[in-house]
Amino acid sequence: LPEEVYIIVFQHHERISGEGFPQGLKKQGFHLLAQIVALANEMDHFLADKIITSEQIAKELSKQLVIDFLGKHELKLIKKISGIVSELANEMSKMKDSPDSGKNG
Repeated sequence: LPEEVYIIVFQHHERISGEGFPQGLKKQGFHLLAQIVALANEMDHFLADKIITSEQIAKELSKQLVIDFLGKHELKLIKKISGIVSELANEMSKMKDSPDSGKNG
């Protein structure tokens, strides 16, 4: 496996604030790909038990950014992943509202 894979696996619980583990890394030494996976992992945990509309997702993500993610993760990554989640929610909403969504086959 590429070296980056090992780094991502090892660092995906780190936070740029230094509050993560196993090394308590701050931004320096925290691999960008590991930062992306760490943020995606937290977003996944945050959204896992929620069944909400895209508008609600945007509101919840905004609150969560202020409460928890800001300071732990890079703002540019938070914005990027939040945008991806919002886009996915919008697509899911469109699929749900589609006239074909209840048909099988």
